[in-house]
Amino acid sequence: MKILITGGNGNLATILKTSLKSEHIIDAPSRKEMNLLDLEHVKTYFADKEYDVVIHTAIQGGRRTRPDTYEDVYNNLLMFENLMLFKDNFKMFLNLDSGATCDRATDIYMRKEEDTPSIPKDFYGFSKYMIYQRGMSHDNFYNLRIFNIFHETEEPDRFISRCVNVAKEGGKVEIFENKYFDFFYKDDFVEVVKYYIGQLDHFKNSLSNMKYHVPKTLNLSYMEKHTLADIAKMILGEDSDKLVVHKDDCDKNYCGDGTLLNAINIINNTINLYFKK
Repeated sequence: MKILITGGNGNLATILKTSLKSEHIIDAPSRKEMNLLDLEHVKTYFADKEYDVVIHTAIQGGRRTRPDTYEDVYNNLLMFENLMLFKDNFKMFLNLDSGATCDRATDIYMRKEEDTPSIPKDFYGFSKYMIYQRGMSHDNFYNLRIFNIFHETEEPDRFISRCVNVAKEGGKVEIFENKYFDFFYKDDFVEVVKYYIGQLDHFKNSLSNMKYHVPKTLNLSYMEKHTLADIAKMILGEDSDKLVVHKDDCDKNYCGDGTLLNAINIINNTINLYFKK
């Protein structure tokens, strides 16, 4: 397969490039090579190119290190719209969505894929919500809803990395608001992406039938749910006294229903592999 990955320098794009390059032809252009905010730039890029799959990882906002802005909303929507103007140049658009689509101001607990009862008010969540709503009207659009991906080389201030570092080096893990929270291991994330790519190959002679056999939108969520405190205790083991929970109400959870993914039966729930590493 010939695959285009947007946002080529990001964490998820890097994971995908590393995992898929031995089996597929991967293009992951820099912003200089294809500026998604510039329609003429995108037009020039697609002028002589066609792809089997576009995996859209490019995004602005959604980070704790800086506040989101109106500009993030505009840029996220513009990048998506500029890409979809050239939907005839690719067979499948695989969108990396976020649990923020479900409105983080609400209690997101075991939320089903199609259940988006309220419009997010935050800038990042609103942009993700609008991309999801717009995208679902396109036949070649497929949506993977990510709540959180964890991996061995993630930033040290991420929750699981922080717990591992405390277990190894000492200190405290502080949880200011305990909640049920979905973390999804990067190896399982790659397996889901490979599944969608494989289904495209399987249905290549009847692509119009694919939408009746493959979920248009899918939560990357395990069936078994854990709170942040549960996960910290798994990692800290006998050092659970290093955990401090300030509020234990679990009234603003952040996890999806994993029934659809579980039915596909393609992942191994490899959190134990992560712990071994």
